[in-house]
Amino acid sequence: MHDIQTVSGMYQAGRLTDARIRPTPDGEAFILVLRTINSSEVVLSTTKRRNSKPKSFKAVQTALNTAKTIGFSNAQVEFYN
Repeated sequence: MHDIQTVSGMYQAGRLTDARIRPTPDGEAFILVLRTINSSEVVLSTTKRRNSKPKSFKAVQTALNTAKTIGFSNAQVEFYN
């Protein structure tokens, strides 16, 4: 997991390809998952610390705005069925 400053740098360096907004396992919030150029996934976290938790968003729009702040022009939103 990486904080917003780190993932913004990764985006500017061309290391991120797309952004996905996924529901948390409990369905109460959303997380921002970013795909790297080697197809691995990076989850946005609350801090730079290694043991930090995923940053959760109560609203999809807030997660979309964060993806835009990082540099993405679009993001895919996923929902549980």
